[in-house]
Amino acid sequence: MTKNNLSQSILDCLGAGIIAIDKETKVCFVNSFAEKILGWPHEELIHQPISLLLKDQMLDKATLFFKKNGESFSVEYFRTPLLEGTKNHGSVLVFFDVTERKTLEQQKDEFISNLSHELRSPLTIIKGAIWNLKDGVMGKLTDKQTKLVETTSRHIDNLSRLIENVLEVSRLQSGKATIHRRRVNLLHLIEEVVSDYHLIAKEKYIQLREELPKELPSAYVDGDAVTQVLHNLLNNALRFARKKIWITAQPSLVKGFLQVGVLDDGLGIAKEDQGRLFNKFEQLQRPSGAAGYKGTGLGLSICKEIVAHHQGKIWVESELGEGAQFYFTLPQYDPVTDLRFALRQTMDEASRSGTPLALAVIALDNFRSVKGGKGQELETILHGIEDEVKKSSLRKKDLLFRYTLKDFVMILPQTPAEGAATIATRVEQLIQERLVTELHLVQKPLLRVGIVSYPNDATSVDRLLEVALERIKKGEGEMV
Repeated sequence: MTKNNLSQSILDCLGAGIIAIDKETKVCFVNSFAEKILGWPHEELIHQPISLLLKDQMLDKATLFFKKNGESFSVEYFRTPLLEGTKNHGSVLVFFDVTERKTLEQQKDEFISNLSHELRSPLTIIKGAIWNLKDGVMGKLTDKQTKLVETTSRHIDNLSRLIENVLEVSRLQSGKATIHRRRVNLLHLIEEVVSDYHLIAKEKYIQLREELPKELPSAYVDGDAVTQVLHNLLNNALRFARKKIWITAQPSLVKGFLQVGVLDDGLGIAKEDQGRLFNKFEQLQRPSGAAGYKGTGLGLSICKEIVAHHQGKIWVESELGEGAQFYFTLPQYDPVTDLRFALRQTMDEASRSGTPLALAVIALDNFRSVKGGKGQELETILHGIEDEVKKSSLRKKDLLFRYTLKDFVMILPQTPAEGAATIATRVEQLIQERLVTELHLVQKPLLRVGIVSYPNDATSVDRLLEVALERIKKGEGEMV
C-alpha cells in the first residue's frame, strides 16, 4: 500500500466526517464517511462552496449540515488551518452527526420539564396545608409538632426551588423565556443586589466589598434576569468564601460589552473540573453525606443561559487553594444599534403572531433653544424623563430609546396606531412638564410626534424610522 493510499484509508476509517476547504471556502477534499452521511458523491462536492452544506448559516456558527436530499442533521465540529509549512491553504472541518444525542437530550429535558409541571400542583396544596398548620388553623401545636412542621416546610421550600430552577432552565434552553431588555444602570443594579447580602455576610464573618468605578456606561439588559445571575453567583460565593467576597465591574476588553466579576477567597476549583461547572445538575466541592449545602446544581447553568441570551459570556478563573473568580459580560447600551435590533425582533414577533405593532417618535423640535448653556443638566433631566416614562406610561413589553439627542422612540407591540397616539400624548405631556419645571422654562418646549404602524406603513426597520421622521418634518401628528 502506497503512502497516499494508506493516508486515504486512515481518513476513511475514522468515525468522523472530514471536509477540506480552500481559502475561497470551496470543497477540495471529502472522506468516505462524510460522503455517506451527506449523501453527496465525492466528485459532486469537489469545487462546490461549503455554503451548499450550511445554507444561510455562518461557517463557524453552524449547528446543522444539509444533505443532498435537503434533509438537515445536527452537527458538532471543529475547524483547523490547512497548512503546508507556514503557508495556509484553507482549513479542515472534522464533524460528527449528533442528531441522536440531541434528540435524546431534548426528550430528557422535556420529560424533566413535564414532570416538574406535574409536581407543581400537589406541592402547592401541600405547602398550603403546612402553612395552615403553622398558623394554628388546626389547633395549637406542641413544641415537637412545631419543629416537625418547620422541618417539613423547609424541605418543601427546597423542593419548590428545585422545580422552579428546572422550569427556568427549560424555558431558557427552549427559547420560550422572554428577555425584556432595557437601558439599565448596572452600577445601581449591582449595589441594590449586594445590599441584600451584607447582613448574612456579616453573620458568617465574611467581608463583602464592592470595587466599582464611579461611572460606567449603561447596559442593555433584562434587569430582572441579570439580578438573578448576581444572586446565584453571590450565593455560591457565600457558600465557599473563607473571609472575603468582592464584586467588580468595568468595560470589557470586548468592544461594546461590560464585564462583571464575583470573586471569593474559597478553596478554588481544579482546572479539570472547570469545564463541567456550568452543566445542569453539576455540583462540585460539596461534602458527601449529610453535611454541607445540598443545592440543585442548576444555579450556574441558569446563569450561563441568561448571559447567552444577552450575547455575553460567562467563565471562571481559579486555582486550587486560591479562590474562584466568576466573570460575565453584558452588552453596553447603544441606542442606535439596540433600537434597530429591538425593532427587528418585535417586527418578527408581530409577523408570527399577526398582531399590530406601532412606532412613535417624539422629537424636541426647539432642542437648541431649550438646551442653551445647560447641556449636561439637560442630558441628566432627559435620562430621568426616560426612566419615568418607562415606569409610569409604558408596559413591560414596550420599549423606549433616545434615538438621537432630541428624539424619543417608543416601540409599542400589540398596539394599533390609534392606541400609540394616546400613549404618545401622555408621554409628550410628561416630557413638557418635566422640562418646564426642572429647567425653569418660560416658553413650552416644542414637541412633534410621528407615528407609524407595521406592516401598514413600512415593512423594514430603516423604512419605519424614515417614515416616522418624515411625518415629524411634515408636521403630521403634531400634538402641541
